[in-house]
This record gives sequence, C-alpha cells and structure tokens, in this order.
Amino acid sequence: MPNSQSPRSSRRNAGRFVVGVIALALAACFAFVGVSSLMSDATTSEDNRFQAGYLEISDNDSAEAMYEVSNMQAGAVEERCITLENTGSIDIDTLRLYAPPGVPGPGGDAGDFIEMTVERGSGVTDPFSGCAGFTAASEVYNGLLDDMPETLVDGIDYLSDIPPAGTVTYRFTAELLGDQDAQNKGLSDISFIWHATGVQG
Repeated sequence: MPNSQSPRSSRRNAGRFVVGVIALALAACFAFVGVSSLMSDATTSEDNRFQAGYLEISDNDSAEAMYEVSNMQAGAVEERCITLENTGSIDIDTLRLYAPPGVPGPGGDAGDFIEMTVERGSGVTDPFSGCAGFTAASEVYNGLLDDMPETLVDGIDYLSDIPPAGTVTYRFTAELLGDQDAQNKGLSDISFIWHATGVQG
C-alpha cells in the first residue's frame, strides 16, 4: 500500500522525535547532577590551639650570698656549691656564666689575689652552699677572680640540654694567694650570673 503521509507531516514527526531526544538527554543530565550532589561528605578538625612554652631558671640560694668571708688568711680555701634548676617548660640549650666587677675594699682590690676554680657537676646532698657528695663533671674556670668574664658576651660554660625540672650544680673554690700585697685587700658586692638560652626550632 502506498505511503499516504505527506512530506509536511513527516517533517513534523521528525521534529517531535528530535525534541523528545533532547528532552530525554537533559533529564538524564539533571538526574546525574542530582545523584552526584548527594554523594558528598565532610569532616572537621576542631578545638585547635597554640601555647608558647617559657624559659625559667632558678637556684637554691634563697637570696643568700655564697661567700661572706672576713679575716681570710693566705692559703685559706673556701668552697661553696650552688644548684641551678630548669623551672620552665622548655629545654635549656646553653648557660653562660659571668661575674660583673665587685666593689674593692678600702685597702684595695682582693680580686687580684683570689684564685677561683669553678666546676660543674652533680650529686650534692647538702643544702645551699654545702658541697657534700659533689661529683665534678668538668672544670669551667680556673684563674683570678678579677679575670672572670664580666659580661654576657664573654660568658663561659656553654652547657647543653637541661630538661624541665633538670638540675646542675656548680662548685666554687676560692683560695687567697700567699702574697704580701694581698694584705687588707677586699672585694664586695660580687655577683655570679648564669644566663640561660632555650632550644630554637
């Protein structure tokens, strides 16, 4: 039987078919986007914070002087110990010991006649200034009292790694030299200072 459909009708049907295909493709695309948006998730790292540590060093002298010596005789030896503690929250990397100039006595400066030996160690069982049980690990200084470094820049004893609550003890041994010129000499207001530096990075 001959096809009775007119050319105009065929074009109309073809157009409808194309439109239907496009609509179906768009519907499928939107459906994919919708499903994809449902397939997501998230997680959170909460309550983050930062707190800097602090550096602090103390000693056991309770604000008392190590030395309070009078009428010292030639050849006399005076020994004292002091214990330092890291009371901060971070490691101490270095310690620098220095002694600013004291005040000479009326008769002159005794610092030129006092031989001072400083040792670093541990094991002291005595309270402050006593040295019972001290075990030396190294000698820090040996020379005249007046020749000890006077400033931080020239400070001595680059001790490393004192953890929080860690301690180190220093023994000071002072001897008055048997020199005629030492008579009636004096030296007061002497300070021994330790400057601590923390670990960086």
